[in-house]
Amino acid sequence: MLIKKRKIIKEEMLNKVWICSASDFAFAKETIYKWLTDNTEESLLFLKYAMKTIALDVSSSIQAAVFYMKDVDSTRLGRILPRFFYATGGEKVNLIEGYDEEKLVTVDISDTVVVTAPWKINRLPPVLSKIKSETFKYDEHNHSAVFYKNMDICVIENGYHSTAVGKYFGAGSLKAQVYNTQLAYPHITTDGEYWYNNGEKIFYHNTASEPFKVIDFRFALMYEISRLVYCIENEKMKINEAKKLFK
Repeated sequence: MLIKKRKIIKEEMLNKVWICSASDFAFAKETIYKWLTDNTEESLLFLKYAMKTIALDVSSSIQAAVFYMKDVDSTRLGRILPRFFYATGGEKVNLIEGYDEEKLVTVDISDTVVVTAPWKINRLPPVLSKIKSETFKYDEHNHSAVFYKNMDICVIENGYHSTAVGKYFGAGSLKAQVYNTQLAYPHITTDGEYWYNNGEKIFYHNTASEPFKVIDFRFALMYEISRLVYCIENEKMKINEAKKLFK
């Protein structure tokens, strides 16, 4: 029996992996906000639970995409949040630490939520066999990753297949650059569709041609939750005051 393959436009294919939905973002924020209580400790537990659960969801769905789709655009993982912004005085503020050895952090992939996007399914069988017998080994020339502070996720930007397999076997560690979310919190916000710097849309490469879109509302949601948690824990903000940031 012949099975006719349905033609899928590129945007539809992307949305099978990357959920670009401002309405879902708004609904999720409203739902989480509704269940925050005046009990700070209880609310913090709830927020951290929500953030970890969302992180696991986005991690597994992106990693599994290779089984459902012919083309997985792994490079999109380099655009989950803006990498810099311009302060009021025009100063450029970089949010990612450099590659200097002393600035890199060691991430244990067995107990950290790792987001990776293996894009070529035929690469997986030999890598599975190799890492099963030799364990996962960090290669500074092949692996590239960013650890997002306060969001507690490590996003892979190179070495997608080996990291996915190392994660499967639950062993190994790698070096990652650090994304300083705490520098972004006072300035960068999102509506689930675009990223904003003090209320103004952020553009790629500081040009007015392409606004910085949210690639997946779940990353935007984690950012907003982490911002709320940070304000409560580090700035000692009262829960009722902090909730206003999230509404």
